[in-house]
Amino acid sequence: MINIYPANRLENLVFLLDRVMQTGTNDAILSEEIILVQSKGMQHWLNLKLAESRGISMNLSFSLPMQFFWNQIRIVLGKDKVPEKSTYSREVLSWRIHDLLASDEVINNPLCQEATRYWLAKEGTGEANESKRFQLACQLADLFEQYLIFRPDWIIQWEKGDQADHNDAAKWQALIWQMLVTQDPQHPVHLLKQAMNSLKQHKHHLPERISLFGINTLPPLWLEFLSELGEQTQVHFFHLNPCVEYWGDLKTDKAQAREQFYRWLNSSDLPAIRHSADAQSIETTNPLLANLGAQGKDFLYLLAEHSSIEIPVFESAQELASEQGKQATVLQQIQADILQLRDRRYPQLEKSNIDNSITLSSAHSALREIQALHDWLLHQINNDKSLTPKDILVMCPNVENYAPYVDAVFAHGWNDLNEQIPPLPCSIADRTLKDSEPLVQAFIDLLDLPDSRFQVSRILGYLRLPALQEKFNFSEDDLLLLERWINHAAIHWGLDAEHKQQILISDTNNTAGKDLNDKFSWHQGLNRLLLGFAQSDQTTIYQDQLLLPDVEGDEALLLGRYFELLEQLQYYARALKTDRTPAAWKQFLLQAKDTLFSPLSVDSNAQQIIEQAIDDLGEYTSGANYDKKLPLSVIRDFLISHFSQPEPGRQFMAGQVTFCSMVPMRSVPFRIIAVLGLNDGEFPRQRQPMGFDLMAMAAPRKGDRSLRGDDRYLFLEALISCREKLYLSYQGHDIKTNNKREPSLVLQEL
Repeated sequence: MINIYPANRLENLVFLLDRVMQTGTNDAILSEEIILVQSKGMQHWLNLKLAESRGISMNLSFSLPMQFFWNQIRIVLGKDKVPEKSTYSREVLSWRIHDLLASDEVINNPLCQEATRYWLAKEGTGEANESKRFQLACQLADLFEQYLIFRPDWIIQWEKGDQADHNDAAKWQALIWQMLVTQDPQHPVHLLKQAMNSLKQHKHHLPERISLFGINTLPPLWLEFLSELGEQTQVHFFHLNPCVEYWGDLKTDKAQAREQFYRWLNSSDLPAIRHSADAQSIETTNPLLANLGAQGKDFLYLLAEHSSIEIPVFESAQELASEQGKQATVLQQIQADILQLRDRRYPQLEKSNIDNSITLSSAHSALREIQALHDWLLHQINNDKSLTPKDILVMCPNVENYAPYVDAVFAHGWNDLNEQIPPLPCSIADRTLKDSEPLVQAFIDLLDLPDSRFQVSRILGYLRLPALQEKFNFSEDDLLLLERWINHAAIHWGLDAEHKQQILISDTNNTAGKDLNDKFSWHQGLNRLLLGFAQSDQTTIYQDQLLLPDVEGDEALLLGRYFELLEQLQYYARALKTDRTPAAWKQFLLQAKDTLFSPLSVDSNAQQIIEQAIDDLGEYTSGANYDKKLPLSVIRDFLISHFSQPEPGRQFMAGQVTFCSMVPMRSVPFRIIAVLGLNDGEFPRQRQPMGFDLMAMAAPRKGDRSLRGDDRYLFLEALISCREKLYLSYQGHDIKTNNKREPSLVLQEL
């Protein structure tokens, strides 16, 4: 049995969690309290709130739901039988599929020709695009993981060989799945069923109490497992629910109109039908909840199918304002309407007053959005001295689109203002690793050295990295001197004549390119500087070359260090062309990092990120028993994909104005919430499904996730999580033509 605690305010859920933690049979004062959350941001906020209420936050074991459930399966079935990292996890599964796609059993099977043609360029010639094969394997691994979670019945059917009702894409995917199961029969669906059957016998191994906080959706498969856990131990589910009424069967206006139309087709009494539809709409429908809350509605429906005890704690913001002798704001009335399932569009209900609790802003560009927001926030802080930067949250669909402007306007824009205007310190969360850490991006660029022209701009970019400067003992003054030498020596691109010839042939696909000299190359320019230093202290022509006397005295040591750097880059440009096993790649990449970057620099965090990515390459390939040689293109795709992920929880709620992307299940309450980028076609976001995605081809089921549905529910959570002021911004005019642009559909609905 699951104990469900629904509330429309997270602060009340914290109070309930605190009370639950103080009760029970937990005798050991130092025993851990297990709390499942869906994000690091929610964990950080909950830790702070529990510390405020209890004086200290300690012995709390936070975990992601899927991670916790897998650990419980290992405990019940035995850690010797269930590995810590499943071979069916997306990261390991991609390498297993990558290996299978190149097997004769797949290549020669007519059912798999669709997949084989994609990466095997010419059948029978052996020509292949290894990068495409790896990308296809990653997409299939992601799909199989979705099937395991949301379509376990398909997985069971495929194992039984039941493919009669499936299309061609399903047939070759089922074949690959059967090959995977042959390698390892213990996939998560089987293990989960075994664990549920064994829970009662291993009840003493289960934790005394499990609490889930702020999670608004779980797949039906894991919800069933949670229900089984609830029969053997305490399970407390603290659920953010925007409405006090049951709305698991709530219908949108569109759905109601469709039903009304079909009833009209079968009835002649149209006025009666119209009257009944209007009455039902007035009594039971809130359009915002119906249109934005589809994801939460499905989850409520799934929760109702399991045995549970509900302890609701709902609190109306409108009633709270009345108790304090204040008039409810428009924002509070909207929250109250959602809570009570009211529809304020109809004249029978009292209209709201006009105030500034909700601000809509239209701008011409992302930069203007940030500048307008900055001025608006300054105005709010000047009017309310109790408001601090940590009380402000700014969300946008993709924070990378706004990060440069945030840095320009918030981090530096106030420097020229007078002392009476307070600064607005800010932190940007959810940035991808390659965009937030210059050293990570530089490491990715190093993997492009085999195809690099060795342009001056690229090499100077490396020289500006603190880790490389420290490794080769370059100072800022040294860089200015090197730039002057490079400019005077007329160095532009290419290591030497041979390298320039290879680059031009590669660019033009012409093997009969004419011979080139080494003019404007690194070889010619550095030789002129070195010979000029050895020859004399004035310009001299030697063997038809103008020698440069720019290097004097101890400056030769600087030139020598620069020679060393260039030789290292030239070595790795050649060495990266060699195919290696994953273990050899791991050793080689770590060696390259240690050779070029100092471990004691200010970029130590970025170096840890690089090392972790390289270690993950070894761990995932080892888990898949993959030991074949890989080209650079596959390694580069793996690392770029790894570095394109945001670092979870970093810079979220750091005591400043928090800028972040819109992430599901992290809508914590703030006094002021701003949402930027509410543009038509950009929000809600959409993800184009792959052509062989079977879930996209089939009818949706309760509990299915979609990016569009997540975004709609995120907007609803922003509405109910904002405590005082809500700021909504979009780009209402084209920056070049000034033509009008429409706002997001969710903004129009509001």
